[in-house]
Amino acid sequence: MDTSALSRQFIKVQGLQLKCIPFAGPSRSELRDSLSEHKLLAIGTWNQDLQRHCLSVLDLQVWTHPETGAVQQDAWQELACWACEGRPTDVQVTMQNGNEVTILVATSSGHLSRVVLLIPQHSGATPSDVQVLNEEEFQGNTGDTMGCSPQLHSGGISAADISSGQTQAVTVGADGAVNLVELKDWTCHCFRPASSSRSYYDAAWASRHTFVTAGTTGGLESWDTRQGGTPVHRTPAAWHPDGRPSLPGGLDRQIHCLDIMPERQQECAAGSSGGAVSLWDLRFCRQPILCTANADHGDVVEVKIASRGQDAIPSSSIIYCTNAGILAQVGWPGQAVAEWQKSGFTTIPQQETRKHSSTADVLWQELCGGLGSFDTHAGLHQEIYCITSQEGLLHLRL
Repeated sequence: MDTSALSRQFIKVQGLQLKCIPFAGPSRSELRDSLSEHKLLAIGTWNQDLQRHCLSVLDLQVWTHPETGAVQQDAWQELACWACEGRPTDVQVTMQNGNEVTILVATSSGHLSRVVLLIPQHSGATPSDVQVLNEEEFQGNTGDTMGCSPQLHSGGISAADISSGQTQAVTVGADGAVNLVELKDWTCHCFRPASSSRSYYDAAWASRHTFVTAGTTGGLESWDTRQGGTPVHRTPAAWHPDGRPSLPGGLDRQIHCLDIMPERQQECAAGSSGGAVSLWDLRFCRQPILCTANADHGDVVEVKIASRGQDAIPSSSIIYCTNAGILAQVGWPGQAVAEWQKSGFTTIPQQETRKHSSTADVLWQELCGGLGSFDTHAGLHQEIYCITSQEGLLHLRL
């Protein structure tokens, strides 16, 4: 990757977790007249003025579509800030109807909170025109504190994710519990009880009834909500950099984070300790499709499947960040894609094919600390927003 092609912006923010709010921008084939679109960023942060942990929503850019074409206005201003019940440990965002956004916040106190926003699209819309649709759930004299669920975990929530129907969330925690939560009334169904012998780092929905978790038991576990609290599939606990299974234990390959594409539910990217990144087909869990390890990169703390097209099988690239300050992208060679297609998507590519992607292109290296959370926007350019351990918000444009 030619880093000279990147534009960099750096602003001060005491951020912990972030998530980009879906944004179509001017990349649509036909720009509609008299419409505005906002590029929003949700950040779980510490607010110095309030002396509380908060969810902050930033308006970064506004695109308007007059008859003459698209017009860009840089905003970079805080739209709103709401206090949370505890430190934000995960932030998730979904959009429906093109302009209704739900932001879900998991916290260190074991609670969930949410805010539902209506994003204006009329010409000339400003950040002040964004509406909160669930104000009745907020607390405080000025509605500056988000309402929250009952305590769902003893200790913090490691991760939460919203189902495709946007009515239910899955939560996992260091207490080893897996919960299914109804977002309408915060009703909690304990899918798997807490345990002193395990804990979970991450979870994500794969389909309407299935989700995937990663935890201290090693590997990935697939669950079906219709089949009780036992995993229906489990990957090996450890594997070699060439993708072959290893001996049990394998703490050098402990998975800390994962990502699943909504439109390609069989694919799961995983980030592990020791700089390991892997791509799995959840239908064939005996070994990863892709596996690459860069021990000098540190532990991978967040991973995203970068390729959103459906024509590339498997996905062509994965972006990840580490606690050693590395933001990198690993690719998948065309030869392997062809092999995977020829096999009918059932044969794991051979070692000779995998070895071509054993290194990663470093997009950014933070010399004075690690990176904690990042997300991507897809518009005219692919953009990456990343939280640094030195209270910075890093913006890269590929």
